[in-house]
Amino acid sequence: MLRLGGPRQPGQWDPNVLETIALNETGISELADELARHQAWLSESGELDRRLLTAAAERIRSIAKELLLQTARRPGRGQPVRRAGT
Repeated sequence: MLRLGGPRQPGQWDPNVLETIALNETGISELADELARHQAWLSESGELDRRLLTAAAERIRSIAKELLLQTARRPGRGQPVRRAGT
């Protein structure tokens, strides 16, 4: 069986290269099995949770940045901050 890329670190996903031919459905069940194997690996390795947390954190950063930019663009918001007593 062909392998994609070079050697993997322990615990990394090791994808197989599969031949599929849609016209005669060759390799379709093997592809489905490989997709199920990958889904299981994502769950069991904690990679799925890590990816979901990373995506959520990036989304929160993006929303926070947009809210800050919207606030900064409002009229009167470009004034320097003054400390009390100055």
